[in-house]
Amino acid sequence: MKGEIKWILTIVIVAVALLCIYKYNQIVKLDELVKDTWTPLSAQLQQRYDEIPKLVNEVILYTSNEDEQTRALAVAQKAFAAASGMKDKVTFANNTETALEQMLLQAGQRYPGIASHYQYMELNQGFQTTKQQLTGPMDVFNKAVEKYNTYTREFPNDIVSVLLGFESKYIYFKKEQD
Repeated sequence: MKGEIKWILTIVIVAVALLCIYKYNQIVKLDELVKDTWTPLSAQLQQRYDEIPKLVNEVILYTSNEDEQTRALAVAQKAFAAASGMKDKVTFANNTETALEQMLLQAGQRYPGIASHYQYMELNQGFQTTKQQLTGPMDVFNKAVEKYNTYTREFPNDIVSVLLGFESKYIYFKKEQD
């Protein structure tokens, strides 16, 4: 009887170990998917945000003053540039996108003549183009994050995640409200 219990216990332990290995490998694959979708998106965001100082300068030159929107956008862009981890970069990218949208909206409303200013028009068009180009990669990233976060919160994956140091840690890019 003791021999049978040992065999059953051994089989259960091996089955649990194999399940944990399988779950661990799935979590690693999903984690890598998030990182792989982040890399090209991060490069595109960096290129987009490198143009922000030009936009801020154009608005300041046109209006002859620095207002709340220009300061907020400059601060958001600098925070994105200074951020080091993916989580911080996504957070600051969300903040920068909000500040950029506010800046473009407010500049057009407060300074109607700026819309016909050549440099401003060119920069605005560039931001609209890159915004459209970012939609697909942001959706792919958000879907990868959703898969990872959901998988690591499901039972028994959540137990394996916690034991091995994986968390539902990734955040999403904000979606525009229609």
